[in-house]
Amino acid sequence: MIIDKAKDRADRAREFLENGQYREAASAFISLGDYASAARALVCAREYKEAAKNYEKAQKLLDAAKLYLLVKEWQKAADLFSLAGDEIRAEVAREQLKRVSPEVVKSDTPQPASVETKEEPWPQNDIFKALKNGDVNIAVNLYLKQGAVSGWSLLAEPMPKSALSALAEMFLMARDYSIAGDAFKKLGNEKKAAECYSLGGLYEDAAELYVRCKESELAAHNFEKAHQFDKAGKIHFEEGRFVEAARCYEKLNDPVKAAGMYLKANKSDLALPLLQSIPPSHQHFAQCRLLAGKILFQKGKRELALSLIEPLLHYDTLSDSSLDILYQVAGLLEFGKEYDRAKEVYLKIQKTRFGYKDVEKRIETLSKSDVKEKQPIVSQPISTEETVETNALRECSLLDKLTLEDLRKLSTSGTILHPKMGEVILKKGEQSKGLYIVLEGGISITSDPGNPKSAVGFVTRGDYFGLGALVKGPSQPNTLIAQNGTKLFFIPEGDLEHLVTTELELGLKLYRSIAEHLVQTMVKMSKKSK
Repeated sequence: MIIDKAKDRADRAREFLENGQYREAASAFISLGDYASAARALVCAREYKEAAKNYEKAQKLLDAAKLYLLVKEWQKAADLFSLAGDEIRAEVAREQLKRVSPEVVKSDTPQPASVETKEEPWPQNDIFKALKNGDVNIAVNLYLKQGAVSGWSLLAEPMPKSALSALAEMFLMARDYSIAGDAFKKLGNEKKAAECYSLGGLYEDAAELYVRCKESELAAHNFEKAHQFDKAGKIHFEEGRFVEAARCYEKLNDPVKAAGMYLKANKSDLALPLLQSIPPSHQHFAQCRLLAGKILFQKGKRELALSLIEPLLHYDTLSDSSLDILYQVAGLLEFGKEYDRAKEVYLKIQKTRFGYKDVEKRIETLSKSDVKEKQPIVSQPISTEETVETNALRECSLLDKLTLEDLRKLSTSGTILHPKMGEVILKKGEQSKGLYIVLEGGISITSDPGNPKSAVGFVTRGDYFGLGALVKGPSQPNTLIAQNGTKLFFIPEGDLEHLVTTELELGLKLYRSIAEHLVQTMVKMSKKSK
């Protein structure tokens, strides 16, 4: 019965600890005679003097002495250090006792404030004496000496900023990097603290500080060392370091995202081998093959593309995920102008689930194969001189919800533009008269048109601008200037409005995509403002 009661009290004490009720936990441990656990609970409650008394009862003299030093009970600390055989620390405590008058030590009443505020005195142990005299090497030797006071105890001493600065440098020279980082952080020098944490292997702590210091590259590299590849990848991506972001996503075993980063960096030669190397057992196998097939179709390597997506043609139709893969395969075959094969896959899907997505419409379109053989994909030319292929439009993220047929309709409503290098496309303060999609080259964004080198951003292949033509947004905030070799697809505002009002399904998809992009932009802006 007594054993059961003791067990109940012990369980209760642990429950108090878990709930952060440290004083109650200490009382429970004292009732059990577990003074060491009581002392630890009291330390958490910052009741250092009571904790020291309990460490004494538990015969943990060094722990008790350290706490007495903390509360400036110098004599008590000196006696306990002597009993524990640590004469060096005992002497330090006695030296402190000599420097402090008994009246100050015993008095608990606050002293009246002086008219002139004097700088806080340096602590009076040998390490601080050496630092004050500029003898950093001597201070380092004293600190590294066996049985010397710990760095945490030194840092806990009340001291002026000059002493703290000297102490931080001493920790750094002594290669005690983690405590050096804490010292520099206490000084407010977060960049130096981050450097120390990184040297000490505290990479995640270093990365978080580098983020606060806006040192994005150093932050990303430290996140990588901490194996926080997702965080590192996001930073690299936001800073336009797409190859570095890809390496991070490779380490996260996310080949699709990694390949996407390589493609953003125009490194398809790195994306393709990665996508082709993914085994069938991998969870992203199908998506890897689909993306690799698209790249190869774009490069004109039709046979290789077909061989890569061949395993996907044999997926069953028993689950929604398999049906989705087959649907994407059919869309890719359409993209690669393999219309008969695409139709076969759509028919396979229709046999399982009639009405799945727009399969019926796709089959109906592909059934007109005789017409397709005789006529070009784009039924009407965009201009008398040049047409735009739908695969170029498909790269635009704003149009990613549109089907191949939607893109064909859209392509008949615009015009190809070839602006000269340095030509102003939109001036600051102007309203766009239509939607622009970059097919080749790029556009520089500048607040100073007279100095094109002062670009604050760039719009490249697959990007768009002039969205205000659809949503009646604010005027152009910056001037947009064409770079060398730029090719634009321009849809005038009136033609675009006519298209989305006459083709209701296309219009709904387009406006939904616009809404998503606007929300993403607002989220990014709110994050930057914090």
